[in-house]
Amino acid sequence: MRRFRLRMALLGLVICTTPRMALAGMPSVTLTDFARLRLDAISFFLMVFLLCAWGVKGLWNSFRTEFPKLPPQKPARDVGTPTREDKLRLLGAELLRYAIRHEGRFPSERDARELIATEFWQLPEMPATKYLYLEDRNAEIDSLLAWEPAVFGGMPLGLFTSGEVRAVSRDEIQAARNGQQVSVTLSDAGRESQP
Repeated sequence: MRRFRLRMALLGLVICTTPRMALAGMPSVTLTDFARLRLDAISFFLMVFLLCAWGVKGLWNSFRTEFPKLPPQKPARDVGTPTREDKLRLLGAELLRYAIRHEGRFPSERDARELIATEFWQLPEMPATKYLYLEDRNAEIDSLLAWEPAVFGGMPLGLFTSGEVRAVSRDEIQAARNGQQVSVTLSDAGRESQP
């Protein structure tokens, strides 16, 4: 009984793997010789490309063990995932849309939270954490409008009324809360501080 099953399995494998023209008027789709050659060339070069990429990755990893200052390979960022800057720019666009309809005035904090969808206020990968917002701002005066809480380490990103997104220092945030304008020097921008 086992031999019979084995013979039948081998016969089925042979029948399934041998290409034959369909009989009894059944339509069959085949590639022309030119298309078959093109497909062979494409698959060959794709395989060579993947092998080269694998080889470069292996070389890079072997060099990293000898040279620890080389940066690690990072996986490509998912195209659908917005960065911190992207999220702040999206919030800025919504706030600016409101300001354009209201003679350059940005909304109060209560109106901003009610009129602008919640997903614009959420930090990327931290939906429970929201951006901090300063009300009584005008689009004609460039000043700090919103910023992220200090949850990412380093200097938080800030959104200005002009739409600019950049790192802001604790001094800038405090001055904006007090209603003052602070000029930022290069030494302030490079210093890491928390609000």
